[in-house]
Amino acid sequence: MKTQISRNSYKTEKRYSGVYQQQGRMISDADWSELMEIVKHRLDDVLTDVVGSGAPRDRGVEIIEQAGNFLIRGSHLYADGVIAEVAGDETVASDAMQFTYDQQADFPQAPNLPALGAAYNFYADVWERVVTVIEDEELLDPGLHGADTCTRTQTMGQIKWCPASIDPELDPTNPDKGDAELTLTLHAQLSEPDDCDPCADVAAIDQRIGNYLFRLEVHDVQGAVNDPSEITLKWSSENGAEQHPLPANAGAEDLVPSEFKTGDWIWEFFDDTTEKHLGVHLSGSFSPSRSELHESYPDTLPAGMTYVRRWDGYVVLSRNSIGWELVTDTQGNIRGRDRNYRLGEDKAPGAPGLVTLNDQFQVILQNLNLTLSLENQSFVAGDYWLGMVREQAHQAGDTIVDAQPPEGIIHHYLLLASIDNVGNLETPATPRLRQLNFPPLTDIRAADVGYTTDCPSGLFDVNHDTVKKALDQICQIAAEHIAYSADCTQGLFEN
Repeated sequence: MKTQISRNSYKTEKRYSGVYQQQGRMISDADWSELMEIVKHRLDDVLTDVVGSGAPRDRGVEIIEQAGNFLIRGSHLYADGVIAEVAGDETVASDAMQFTYDQQADFPQAPNLPALGAAYNFYADVWERVVTVIEDEELLDPGLHGADTCTRTQTMGQIKWCPASIDPELDPTNPDKGDAELTLTLHAQLSEPDDCDPCADVAAIDQRIGNYLFRLEVHDVQGAVNDPSEITLKWSSENGAEQHPLPANAGAEDLVPSEFKTGDWIWEFFDDTTEKHLGVHLSGSFSPSRSELHESYPDTLPAGMTYVRRWDGYVVLSRNSIGWELVTDTQGNIRGRDRNYRLGEDKAPGAPGLVTLNDQFQVILQNLNLTLSLENQSFVAGDYWLGMVREQAHQAGDTIVDAQPPEGIIHHYLLLASIDNVGNLETPATPRLRQLNFPPLTDIRAADVGYTTDCPSGLFDVNHDTVKKALDQICQIAAEHIAYSADCTQGLFEN
């Protein structure tokens, strides 16, 4: 999460079940956060085993057709055990039972639905994002003089569409997250050109390592996520957590500190829509809204953007017929920088900003050597990696992250409905139909376990609508129900 945390100590492979405070010990944000992660993951695991994926009968999300339009009705669904609530935006009344596809609170500026003649699927994309005080001022406690204490997470429940040829739950173009592997090592020696002697380097051998949480994040992906033509990466030694709201209008007071606007940073201008458009979008030529990266703080703020955060650096990589390359702007400058060092492949060995491109992206940052696998890898906008650096525990040459895939964002998908090429809402097959209409345990009916009253013998009829009634009726089986007719008038088989 892009927030002020010291580290992410939760590791699924540890299989911890609780966090307990000891008397007289310090309380750290990592302990509190790890406890929350343990509770969430245990609940998700239980719901995966009990529910899996689907929508409940009473309040579950379903796609309905009304007067030629497709509407979202209901509110709740589960995807891989993760519960999500699909809600309408501010134009939808709080007591409304249904709303249109383009009125989703969690999916603003959703792409238009296909025109008549195109077959497509509706599906849910469920994922989690961080909400801080810059987005929700009510998180500030007025009793503590407006103190910023804890951040929140919010589960996104987005209804999307994709061509009918794509199964969003299985297709490799729609992974739950990317799979590129990151390796981070601390510099054995950091050097830079000597201004007095162009042929020599100055080595900062005694440079402090520092204490920080390093974050690498995928900013944007062009092309299919499993075969991208271009990717934009950004990184921060502050976990990307230094951020401020922008003035709401030209006459509003600018609360962004002056010191935040200066320095050799990369500034990202974003809004609620760009934060909610992360992930994969399979709906044709739709271009999700992306935040803007600026190498200097602009005099005129980007239109429509409501927040700003800063990063240490960024890079844009594209792939041609030969391999990967650094992208340049219209002036021929490489679109990539780490603090005050422009990235490039022509720098001296060991120099800050030196990039090596083959089947990996390798770059020497001010304090770290970064290596990210590229070939045959998937990248999803919002993928992130974290690396904790600590002066007391690490020294130059140590590996901080060793060939690890991204920690998140993890997406969960659920196919909801299909529309044929003449605009008809198709009924799902029986197993999926039950999945999208599952009952509470206290109201299980015969049809909920796949039982239908269409027995040609007449033994079962529509009145046998519960499991108990169906089982009780078995006691009434007669010879004619198993297609036996007795033609003996007397003896063993009489009548």
